[in-house]
Amino acid sequence: MPTHWPAGIGIKAAFALAPTSNWDNEPVTKTPFAVMWGTCDAVNTGSYFEDNRDANRAPLYKYAPSGGNHDYYNRQWSPSSGQVAAHDDAQPGTRPGTCASQYYGQNHPQVDQPRLGEHDQRLVTEHRVTAFFERFLQSRAGRQPYLTGERPFHGERAGATDSAYDSGS
Repeated sequence: MPTHWPAGIGIKAAFALAPTSNWDNEPVTKTPFAVMWGTCDAVNTGSYFEDNRDANRAPLYKYAPSGGNHDYYNRQWSPSSGQVAAHDDAQPGTRPGTCASQYYGQNHPQVDQPRLGEHDQRLVTEHRVTAFFERFLQSRAGRQPYLTGERPFHGERAGATDSAYDSGS
Protein backbone atom coordinates (compact mmCIF):
# COMPACT_ATOMS: atom_id res chain seq x y z
CA MET A 1 0.00 0.00 0.00
CA PRO A 2 1.28 3.50 -0.65
CA THR A 3 3.16 5.05 2.24
CA HIS A 4 1.50 8.43 1.73
CA TRP A 5 -2.22 8.95 1.32
CA PRO A 6 -3.98 12.23 0.55
CA ALA A 7 -5.08 14.18 3.62
CA GLY A 8 -8.22 12.74 5.18
CA ILE A 9 -7.85 9.30 3.57
CA GLY A 10 -7.54 6.28 5.82
CA ILE A 11 -7.85 2.59 5.07
CA LYS A 12 -9.56 0.63 7.86
CA ALA A 13 -9.61 -2.82 6.23
CA ALA A 14 -8.50 -4.53 3.00
CA PHE A 15 -9.76 -7.74 1.38
CA ALA A 16 -7.85 -9.17 -1.61
CA LEU A 17 -10.00 -11.44 -3.74
CA ALA A 18 -7.96 -13.95 -5.79
CA PRO A 19 -4.90 -11.70 -6.04
CA THR A 20 -2.27 -12.93 -8.46
CA SER A 21 0.74 -10.93 -7.30
CA ASN A 22 2.13 -8.84 -4.49
CA TRP A 23 3.23 -5.92 -6.64
CA ASP A 24 6.67 -4.61 -5.80
CA ASN A 25 6.57 -6.63 -2.57
CA GLU A 26 4.57 -3.94 -0.79
CA PRO A 27 2.77 -5.87 1.94
CA VAL A 28 -0.27 -4.68 3.85
CA THR A 29 1.21 -4.00 7.28
CA LYS A 30 -1.03 -1.97 9.60
CA THR A 31 -4.52 -2.73 8.33
CA PRO A 32 -6.77 -5.73 9.04
CA PHE A 33 -6.30 -7.80 5.90
CA ALA A 34 -7.94 -10.85 4.32
CA VAL A 35 -7.02 -12.88 1.25
CA MET A 36 -9.27 -15.38 -0.57
CA TRP A 37 -8.52 -17.76 -3.42
CA GLY A 38 -9.94 -21.15 -4.42
CA THR A 39 -8.01 -24.40 -3.93
CA CYS A 40 -8.47 -25.18 -7.64
CA ASP A 41 -7.51 -21.69 -8.80
CA ALA A 42 -5.19 -22.18 -11.77
CA VAL A 43 -3.68 -18.71 -11.29
CA ASN A 44 -3.28 -18.45 -7.52
CA THR A 45 -1.40 -20.52 -4.95
CA GLY A 46 -1.81 -18.41 -1.83
CA SER A 47 1.58 -16.77 -2.08
CA TYR A 48 0.00 -13.32 -1.65
CA PHE A 49 -1.10 -14.30 1.85
CA GLU A 50 2.33 -15.70 2.68
CA ASP A 51 4.05 -12.57 1.33
CA ASN A 52 2.01 -10.45 3.75
CA ARG A 53 2.17 -12.74 6.78
CA ASP A 54 5.57 -11.73 8.16
CA ALA A 55 5.16 -7.99 7.62
CA ASN A 56 1.58 -7.59 8.85
CA ARG A 57 1.02 -6.13 12.33
CA ALA A 58 -2.78 -6.27 12.24
CA PRO A 59 -5.26 -9.15 12.06
CA LEU A 60 -4.64 -11.26 8.95
CA TYR A 61 -7.02 -13.85 7.49
CA LYS A 62 -6.87 -16.35 4.65
CA TYR A 63 -9.72 -18.24 3.00
CA ALA A 64 -9.37 -20.94 0.37
CA PRO A 65 -12.77 -22.41 -0.59
CA SER A 66 -12.31 -26.07 -1.48
CA GLY A 67 -12.94 -26.57 -5.19
CA GLY A 68 -13.13 -22.84 -5.92
CA ASN A 69 -11.43 -21.34 -8.96
CA HIS A 70 -10.27 -17.94 -10.15
CA ASP A 71 -13.01 -17.13 -12.65
CA TYR A 72 -16.10 -17.78 -10.50
CA TYR A 73 -15.67 -14.74 -8.25
CA ASN A 74 -17.56 -12.53 -10.66
CA ARG A 75 -20.27 -12.94 -13.24
CA GLN A 76 -18.24 -11.60 -16.17
CA TRP A 77 -15.61 -14.35 -16.21
CA SER A 78 -17.95 -17.19 -15.21
CA PRO A 79 -19.19 -19.52 -17.96
CA SER A 80 -22.85 -18.71 -17.31
CA SER A 81 -22.22 -15.06 -18.28
CA GLY A 82 -21.99 -15.89 -21.98
CA GLN A 83 -19.14 -13.39 -22.28
CA VAL A 84 -16.34 -14.04 -24.75
CA ALA A 85 -13.47 -15.89 -23.02
CA ALA A 86 -15.53 -16.59 -19.87
CA HIS A 87 -14.57 -20.03 -18.60
CA ASP A 88 -13.91 -22.34 -15.67
CA ASP A 89 -10.16 -22.03 -15.12
CA ALA A 90 -9.84 -24.98 -12.73
CA GLN A 91 -7.79 -27.94 -13.90
CA PRO A 92 -10.19 -30.88 -14.33
CA GLY A 93 -9.90 -33.69 -11.81
CA THR A 94 -9.77 -37.36 -12.70
CA ARG A 95 -13.51 -37.84 -12.04
CA PRO A 96 -16.54 -35.90 -13.28
CA GLY A 97 -17.52 -33.02 -10.99
CA THR A 98 -14.01 -32.64 -9.56
CA CYS A 99 -11.07 -30.33 -10.07
CA ALA A 100 -7.40 -30.85 -9.26
CA SER A 101 -6.12 -28.92 -6.28
CA GLN A 102 -3.17 -26.60 -6.68
CA TYR A 103 0.15 -28.35 -6.83
CA TYR A 104 2.40 -27.71 -3.85
CA GLY A 105 5.17 -30.21 -4.64
CA GLN A 106 6.02 -33.68 -3.41
CA ASN A 107 4.72 -33.09 0.11
CA HIS A 108 1.32 -31.89 -1.12
CA PRO A 109 0.44 -33.58 -4.41
CA GLN A 110 -2.61 -32.56 -6.39
CA VAL A 111 -5.81 -34.27 -5.31
CA ASP A 112 -9.32 -34.34 -6.71
CA GLN A 113 -11.75 -32.04 -4.93
CA PRO A 114 -15.47 -31.60 -5.49
CA ARG A 115 -15.84 -28.64 -7.86
CA LEU A 116 -17.51 -25.63 -6.26
CA GLY A 117 -20.21 -24.18 -8.51
CA GLU A 118 -20.45 -20.54 -9.56
CA HIS A 119 -23.35 -19.68 -7.26
CA ASP A 120 -21.89 -21.50 -4.24
CA GLN A 121 -18.47 -19.89 -4.66
CA ARG A 122 -20.00 -16.43 -4.81
CA LEU A 123 -22.11 -17.22 -1.72
CA VAL A 124 -19.00 -18.29 0.25
CA THR A 125 -17.30 -15.10 -0.92
CA GLU A 126 -20.27 -12.93 0.02
CA HIS A 127 -20.34 -14.40 3.53
CA ARG A 128 -16.63 -13.86 4.18
CA VAL A 129 -16.32 -10.40 2.62
CA THR A 130 -19.46 -9.11 4.35
CA ALA A 131 -18.45 -10.48 7.77
CA PHE A 132 -14.92 -9.08 7.39
CA PHE A 133 -16.07 -5.55 6.61
CA GLU A 134 -18.84 -5.67 9.22
CA ARG A 135 -16.18 -6.62 11.78
CA PHE A 136 -13.68 -3.93 10.89
CA LEU A 137 -15.78 -1.08 9.46
CA GLN A 138 -18.79 -1.43 11.75
CA SER A 139 -16.94 -2.82 14.82
CA ARG A 140 -19.23 -5.86 14.99
CA ALA A 141 -17.05 -8.09 17.19
CA GLY A 142 -19.68 -10.86 16.97
CA ARG A 143 -18.51 -11.53 13.41
CA GLN A 144 -15.04 -12.62 14.61
CA PRO A 145 -15.92 -16.34 15.15
CA TYR A 146 -17.08 -16.49 11.52
CA LEU A 147 -13.84 -14.92 10.31
CA THR A 148 -11.61 -17.34 12.23
CA GLY A 149 -13.60 -20.42 11.16
CA GLU A 150 -14.75 -21.11 14.72
CA ARG A 151 -18.39 -20.83 13.55
CA PRO A 152 -19.61 -21.87 10.08
CA PHE A 153 -21.83 -19.65 8.00
CA HIS A 154 -25.42 -20.80 7.47
CA GLY A 155 -25.62 -23.27 4.59
CA GLU A 156 -21.90 -24.02 4.38
CA ARG A 157 -20.53 -27.45 5.11
CA ALA A 158 -17.86 -27.71 7.78
CA GLY A 159 -14.32 -27.79 6.43
CA ALA A 160 -15.34 -26.49 3.01
CA THR A 161 -13.00 -23.53 3.39
CA ASP A 162 -9.42 -23.66 4.57
CA SER A 163 -9.24 -20.72 6.96
CA ALA A 164 -6.37 -19.25 8.93
CA TYR A 165 -6.14 -16.34 11.29
CA ASP A 166 -3.13 -14.47 12.62
CA SER A 167 -3.84 -11.83 15.23
CA GLY A 168 -0.88 -9.74 14.11
CA SER A 169 2.09 -8.82 16.23
